[in-house]
Amino acid sequence: MSAKFWTLLEVIPNLTLIVVLGFGAYAAGHGYVTMGTLVAFITMMLSLVWPIASLGFLLSMTQESFTAANRIAEIFDAPREITDGPSNEAPRGGRLELVDVGFRFPDSATWALRHLSVAVEPGRRSRWSAQRVRGSRCSPRCCHGCTTSPRARSASTAATSAS
Repeated sequence: MSAKFWTLLEVIPNLTLIVVLGFGAYAAGHGYVTMGTLVAFITMMLSLVWPIASLGFLLSMTQESFTAANRIAEIFDAPREITDGPSNEAPRGGRLELVDVGFRFPDSATWALRHLSVAVEPGRRSRWSAQRVRGSRCSPRCCHGCTTSPRARSASTAATSAS
């Protein structure tokens, strides 16, 4: 349907141009209009083809947006089959703890993240701690506990650059 609509939008201006050129050539040949008048009219007609075609594009996109809006409305209006549990009860469950875990990319020999420990208590935020990976950079406000103090961090940086 969209292909037929786009074809129609492109064919109508081109067929109209062919008809106008045919009648214009006949009229100019028999002296009813001058060549300047015919060229001016064809130029004006060609300058109006694009805005009319763009209105067709806008009309097509409007139809597609109405269809998409109807589909979204159907989704929002569908009855809910899954509901949440009671919100006034505290979450039940245990503690999640990951100790000394790491991550590296399959094509790399070095670790991207190493010695990570995570503890998540029910109803609390998670607490993260990680050990510095050799060759990684940490900011002075690093939250991973790379060094104990900024002074120790600068001392380790100076020792690394000296060697």
